[in-house]
Formats: sequence, C-alpha cells, structure tokens
Amino acid sequence: MMLYIIFPAILLFTGVVLVVAMYITQLSQKNIVLENTLPSELLHHTTVKKVLTTMLKRMSATVIITCVLSCLTSFIPFDSIQLFAFFFLLFGMLALIFWEHILAIGEVKEFKQKMLGVTEENEKRTVLIDTHVVSQKEKGVISPIWFCMPILSSIVSLVYLLQHTKMWSSIFTLSILIVLFLVILLYLYKTVRKLPVKAITYNTKINFILSSIRKKAWNKMILLLIGYSAVLIFITSIGLSTTDYQKNIFALVILLVATIFLIVSLFILLAKLRQQMNLHLQGVKIIEEANEDKYWRYGVYINKNDPRLFVPYRTNLQITINLGTKIGKGILIGIFGFIIVLITSLSLMLAYNDFTPQPFTIQKEKNALVLHHFLTTKKIPESKIESIELIDTKLKNVVKVAGTNSKHYNTGEFTVNGKSSFLLIHNNVRKMIEIKTPEKVYYLNYRTAEETNSVYQTITK
Repeated sequence: MMLYIIFPAILLFTGVVLVVAMYITQLSQKNIVLENTLPSELLHHTTVKKVLTTMLKRMSATVIITCVLSCLTSFIPFDSIQLFAFFFLLFGMLALIFWEHILAIGEVKEFKQKMLGVTEENEKRTVLIDTHVVSQKEKGVISPIWFCMPILSSIVSLVYLLQHTKMWSSIFTLSILIVLFLVILLYLYKTVRKLPVKAITYNTKINFILSSIRKKAWNKMILLLIGYSAVLIFITSIGLSTTDYQKNIFALVILLVATIFLIVSLFILLAKLRQQMNLHLQGVKIIEEANEDKYWRYGVYINKNDPRLFVPYRTNLQITINLGTKIGKGILIGIFGFIIVLITSLSLMLAYNDFTPQPFTIQKEKNALVLHHFLTTKKIPESKIESIELIDTKLKNVVKVAGTNSKHYNTGEFTVNGKSSFLLIHNNVRKMIEIKTPEKVYYLNYRTAEETNSVYQTITK
C-alpha cells in the first residue's frame, strides 16, 4: 500500500526541488541569463522574462504529468514492472526538464543574436582573471580540522555497528558510504581552494569584495555538507544495526529533518549570496563574459581546452563537471552505467519473484533445511531448530533491515516484533512456515496456502 504514496511522493519531491533550484539559479545575476551574456538593458526585457516563465510552466507541467502517471502505475500487479515504470518516469522527467532548460537557453540565444547581431565568431575575448585578487583567493578558506567531524563520526559509527551486528555486508556498505563521502568532501575542499578568481568588474576593490563574499559562501556550504555527512553516516549505522522498530523510526525522522535543514540552508545561502553580489554590482560596469557562452551551450560546461575537472557556475554557488575532459566524460559514462546496472539488477530480482513459478523454496537435506531465493541460500542445521510450525496469521511490527519490502513480497533480513528474522513470503498468502532458532526466526511460504501446507508436511516428516 505504501508504494501508492512513496513513488509519486519521490517524483513530486525530486521534481519540485529540481524545478525551483533551476529557476532560481537561472534568474539574472551579473549579466548572464540562461547561460547567455546580455547587456544590462536587455537583462529584464519582456522576452527574457517570458522565456523564464515559459520554462517554469513547462517544467511544472512535466512534474505534474509524471506524478499522475506514477499514481496510475501503482495499480500494475507486478512489482518488477512497477519498479521499472517508476525509474522510467523518474529519469524521463529529469531528461524532459533538462531538455526544457536547453530549449530556454536556445531561445535566449536567438533573442540575443536578433537584438545585438552577436554570433560565436565575432564575440570578443575579455579578461577573466583579476591578478590583484589571485594572491588572496585562499585567504579565509576553512581549516582542514573541520574534517575531523565526519572522520570521528565514521569511527564511532563503525564501532557501534561492530558492537550491534555481525552482518559484514552492512559493515561493508557503511564503509563504502564513508569513503565516498570523505573523497567527495575532500575533493570539493581542494577544488574550492584552487578555483581561479574571475574579474567580474573593472574595479579591483569590488572584485576583492565579491571574491570574499563567494569565498565565505563556499565555506558555509562545505561546513553544511560536512555536518550533514557526519549525521548521515551515524544514522546509517543505526539503521543497519538496530532491530528496534522505534529506533528505526527515530533514525528516519532525524535523517529527514537533517535533509530538509540542508536543502533549506543551501537555498537561503544561495539567495543571500545573490542578494549581496547584486547589491555591490549596482552601478558598476561589468566585464562581459560572452566568450564563455559557447562552453555553456547545454547548461553544462564543455571545454576540452580547460584542464579543470570541476568548475564553478558563473552565476551561483554550484560546481559542475567539465565534460570536455576525459575524466569528466568517464564520470558521466560511469554514472549512467551505474544507473543502468542498478535498474537492471533490481528489476531482474523482482521479475524473478513475479514470473518464476516458485521463487521461494525450502528443501530438507541431510541434517539441515535449505531455503533458497534468487542468489540467496540459507542453510539451517537441524541441531539449531527449536520448532517448525505452520501458522495462519499476518505478521505485525515488521521492519526491514536488509532486503526487499514491496506490496507483494517481503524478502531478506527483517525484525518481527523486535526479533531478528529472515523472510521469504508472499504478502497475499496468510499461511506460512515458521522456523525458530536461538538466533533468528525464519518465515517462508509458497504462492498458495495449499502448496505451503504440502511443503510443511514434507519437511516435518
């Protein structure tokens, strides 16, 4: 039942955040609108405003239509097809929003060429670096000592996980998450330290002030991400180790609050940065950056002559990848490859449940019972079995630890009434085989109550 709400909610949240972020960051700052450099008299032209408004309407319509379609897919009777449809809608929505962004960039570019007669061939090159500010660019950058926060959180989280669980897959998952976060944060810190300082105006004093404002904003953003990563790492360790339902809910609430706080803080930080920079740019002659427009043609940076992997946006606090470099292209291919593998593997696993005659099986072997599902096999020695019963009830207080919890199936590690359990059950069949051991309780059933009863009779002979 939760899937009726979760999938549309994820699409709605993702779409709203993305549309709002893209719209805010594309509002004019300095002399750039939708990756096009314009003179001050054209920044607030009715045509430019109309393009921005049309882009917002198109993106909003895309999000609404996608959410409606997601609600309809909730009635698909197969989990694998429903999950595939969700991913298709999610990435389709992202692709359409990105395409609508590109269309808006092209419309502003056509307007610019019509009004000014400017083409890529005749745009003049301009000064991009203020040498008087370069020597000051690392002044005020946060101390590396702040990275002790996520490192300390990582150590505490691993110790906590080792004390509360012996599931090495969970420990490995947390370790990968820790390494990933630390690498991203350290690379971001290194990138910020080495970002070149652009001359926004012809006034060196104003350039220094603007550089300081951006630098402080970057420092605050890094501190926010460091704090969030510390919270996320520890909350993940709780979620991977606890068998208590209330602790899982508490960890989820804390994570949700931290995520909302991070998103709101970043939006406020970006808005204040824009406000402060616009205040200092009033009445000041701005250096044109039209020569860079050709490198931002699709809303991303593509410049094979620029060796930097990460580059800042010209108008806001974001950082993007230079897709003109080999590493940048490799990262893009790697991300798409990971997404394809993830979607394929999840869909295959659910397709196995949907279309295999008996996805869950239990067999009696010499001195043991063997449970099998897809790539998972559980062997339960008879010496450890306390009881085997055929029960006819709906499980209560079921909390997923590691596995799949869908409308039709529960598979993997769970807790049931606070007891560590392993489930291979069809949710529409009440009858199931319950196998109790000192460490864990196993639940399994077949597609029908009759088949479940028959298997129970076989394994208890």
